[in-house]
Amino acid sequence: MFVDNGNDPVEMLAFASYDVVVTDIGMPGMSGLEVLEIVADEHPDMPRLVLSGKSARSDTLQAAGLAHQHLVKPCNSDGLTSAIQRSVRKRRRWPIRS
Repeated sequence: MFVDNGNDPVEMLAFASYDVVVTDIGMPGMSGLEVLEIVADEHPDMPRLVLSGKSARSDTLQAAGLAHQHLVKPCNSDGLTSAIQRSVRKRRRWPIRS
């Protein structure tokens, strides 16, 4: 599922389950960093990937603490697909929290 703002993924996660979240740091509405914070808090086992182009150093450092992978734009579709597949495979090996 693709969305064009930061508010939609947070609302969508309240009603459905997803395998991974990929967000850009800079998005309209809620920023990608805010999305990552909410997902990390509410869905800690969900793999989180972040895309960024020219971001402020502070944003990049904050994203590093919230995302499992950081991809630099431009990122081709093969690279993105590979990163998503690796994240989902790793998640399947993560211990389940009780």
